[in-house]
Amino acid sequence: MANQELLERLLASGSEHNQCQVWNQWRQGSDWDREKRRFRTAIDLSSADLRNADLRGADLEGANFQGADLKGADLSDTVLWAAVFRGADLSGAHLRGADLRGADLRNAHLRSAHLRSVYLPSVGLAGADFSGADLSNADLNYADFSGADFRGADLRGANLLHAHLSHAHLKDADLSYTDLRDTDLSYADLTDANLTGADLFHADIRNATLVGADLKDAGLRNAHLIEAHLTRAHLVGADLRDANLRNVHLGAADLRDANLSDANLSDANLSDANLSGANLYHTNLEEADFSGARLVGADLTMATLGGALLEGANLQACQMHGVRIDSPVHGEPMWPEIAASVRAALEDEVCSLAASSERLRELMTTWPGHLVCHLLVGNPNLPQKQAIVLAQWFPKAFLTNPVLPLWFIENPNWLPPKAAQLVFKRAQQEPDWPALAEQYAALVAHLERCAAKDTYPS
Repeated sequence: MANQELLERLLASGSEHNQCQVWNQWRQGSDWDREKRRFRTAIDLSSADLRNADLRGADLEGANFQGADLKGADLSDTVLWAAVFRGADLSGAHLRGADLRGADLRNAHLRSAHLRSVYLPSVGLAGADFSGADLSNADLNYADFSGADFRGADLRGANLLHAHLSHAHLKDADLSYTDLRDTDLSYADLTDANLTGADLFHADIRNATLVGADLKDAGLRNAHLIEAHLTRAHLVGADLRDANLRNVHLGAADLRDANLSDANLSDANLSDANLSGANLYHTNLEEADFSGARLVGADLTMATLGGALLEGANLQACQMHGVRIDSPVHGEPMWPEIAASVRAALEDEVCSLAASSERLRELMTTWPGHLVCHLLVGNPNLPQKQAIVLAQWFPKAFLTNPVLPLWFIENPNWLPPKAAQLVFKRAQQEPDWPALAEQYAALVAHLERCAAKDTYPS
């Protein structure tokens, strides 16, 4: 319980409208042990009733406010080094300019508190309630906010460098132009939060929820967003260079003019997202879902698109130089237009017996050669490894390849069972399958035999 004598002295000093000068003179005078360089008196204000108390400018270093009621109290410009506020109620309290270095605010209640420009570095705040609080321009670097509640809080311009916000609740919070470099936001809830212009360089945002969040012009370079949920998020002009977005959820997100160069978007969900004008230079887009996405005018130079789902995607006017497609894409997108003469030349080249294996391999895995893979699979100069890949997508053209009988004579088990099963299954879906089965009966028999095997050949 609170020391009643100290409590009365503190409240009397505050009531004199001199910003606790009498209290401070006592603390820094007779209460200060110069030899031991510490205060003689422990300031025990635990469970004290300090509602609406005027404590402006008070020296309360090391004070114990555990369980105290400080609702509406004015603690502006106070010295609260190493003070303990565990479980204290500071709802609506004024702490502007307070120095809380080393303070313990774990599980404290700071709803709608005024903490503008407060100094809270390296402070323990796990589980604290800051909902609706004003923390704009506060210095919160290295502070531990794990599981804290910041719903609707104002954190504009705050310094949260290296802060821990794992599992924190930040729904509807304003974090515009905050410094969140190297901050841990894993599993945090940032639904509908405002992160406009925020600096999230190298931040850990894994598994966080940012549905509908505004990240316009945000800096997310080298950030870790694995499996984060950014459905309908606004990322116009955001910097996501070198970011890890593997398995991220970006359905219906707005990524216009965003910079995603060298980012990892493998297995990401970008269905119905808008990436018009985005920079995807050298980006890993393997197995990503772009169904219904808009990529008009995006730069995909040197990107990898193998296995991506592109059904209904609009890639018109995209820069596609050097795009790698190591495995067939799924669906029918609107590809960038290429001149009829260029396409005709490609078709002639992939059907030519003069085309080398190396050239056919290159055409298969790069743009715009990918457009003629259905012809390429019938060229006898195509290596077996690439033929196995394409056979699963173009079984009819595969059966027409004149080199197949020779391959089966040389090695009856060259086609792996799983590949054979897929080829056979998809071949049966061809409208003219009965005629094909009859025309290529010997090859179909080989397919059936390979498909029936339980294991891959050694």
